[in-house]
Amino acid sequence: MKKMPDYNFDLIVVGEIVNDILRFSNGNVIKRPGGVFYSSLIANSFGLKTGIIGTSGDKKNEFYDELETIGIDFSGVSPNKNYCDEYELVNVNEILPQILQTGPNVSQNRLIFPNYFLRSKAVLFYPIKEINKMIEIAKIVKENKGLVCFDLQHDIQNIEFISEFLNFVDILFGSREELLEITKFTNDGDVVNYFFNYGVNLIIIKYGLGGSTIYSKNNSYIRIPAFLANYKCTIGAGDVYNGSFIYYFLNRYPIEECGEKAALTSSIFSERISFPHNSEINNDILIREKNIRTPIVAHPQDLRNIKIYLAGHFLSQPTRTWVDEITYILESRGFTVFNPYRDVGILTENSSIQEQIDFFENDINAILSSDLIIALLDCCGRGGVFWEMGYGFCKNIPTFALLTDNQTPISNMIINSVKTIYPDISHLLNGIFEFSSDLLMKKK
Repeated sequence: MKKMPDYNFDLIVVGEIVNDILRFSNGNVIKRPGGVFYSSLIANSFGLKTGIIGTSGDKKNEFYDELETIGIDFSGVSPNKNYCDEYELVNVNEILPQILQTGPNVSQNRLIFPNYFLRSKAVLFYPIKEINKMIEIAKIVKENKGLVCFDLQHDIQNIEFISEFLNFVDILFGSREELLEITKFTNDGDVVNYFFNYGVNLIIIKYGLGGSTIYSKNNSYIRIPAFLANYKCTIGAGDVYNGSFIYYFLNRYPIEECGEKAALTSSIFSERISFPHNSEINNDILIREKNIRTPIVAHPQDLRNIKIYLAGHFLSQPTRTWVDEITYILESRGFTVFNPYRDVGILTENSSIQEQIDFFENDINAILSSDLIIALLDCCGRGGVFWEMGYGFCKNIPTFALLTDNQTPISNMIINSVKTIYPDISHLLNGIFEFSSDLLMKKK
């Protein structure tokens, strides 16, 4: 029987060493360790001896002392005076695409680190410019019987750039949106087969609120739920998923349990915005939280079967922009959305009687074929939104309302005819995903 090598680390994380400056829409600003820290901190919190390899700025990171006290090894950090070591993101609590005000990094120097770093049970890569160094590290870790993991992100513009490196990867993580964009495929099956052909053994595709799927090379897959959260910021949540998954995988938990615990960890993390509280998560917390959090399974391909009628005010450009933003948020997550002004048009003072009748009938048919109505109650205009809500109520089609202006008085008839009136998009999405997950289970 072959003797397993002695390891100096449980996990080495390779990638960008930066701090995140998070600006919230209410004016609050939070600064915390970002980049590779998200995965390494959560792995360390669970008990893995963790080290970091990557490039940093030439000034000492303000969090280093505290991070070293926690137990993170920084011997693999290479300073570079031209390196941007802070990313500033605005409106991080919003669902709309976040704006990166600083970076991203294009300047990286040759990585220098002690050889003992590569005697690790596992290495988790995030994309860096030095692909040859990634290959070198992966090759040595594999020779030492270690596990090679990779989070494939939008930094990779050309998949051929990492083709040689992929031959060393055991576990691949990625968001569905980024994997489809990078590979130019249109479905999960083609993505999975593409990476299996390189020798990858496990592929974890994440869908945000819809959960994730773990694909094994034996053509089996496991759907993993997401868990509802009162989330404050999702930046780093996917990286936290990775670190948690690797911990449980190294400790030989069943694959499904690895995924569920990773999803739970990510859910809890998204509610905690400040360091070090955001990384103070352990198995005891997960056991407790699993019993009180709602699981959601809603694959984007399944969500295409959920039809939403979007009731809003369309007669001014600002309100149409608001409707378009909500449409984008829903469709980018897989829902089929009927947007009346986009899909039928807008009546004008010159519209004929027949055009008015046609528009009316098209909207009625769209309501009748929908699984739910989303009513945008801010600036809801001349009453059309309320009529659509009332018609849906008569036809037993549930309405989920969004009202961000808490100064607007709402009729008791409206309050009692909708499922819920939500104060922001994040809560609305939670409600829609919970409803859709239940509906998809019933349809099966």
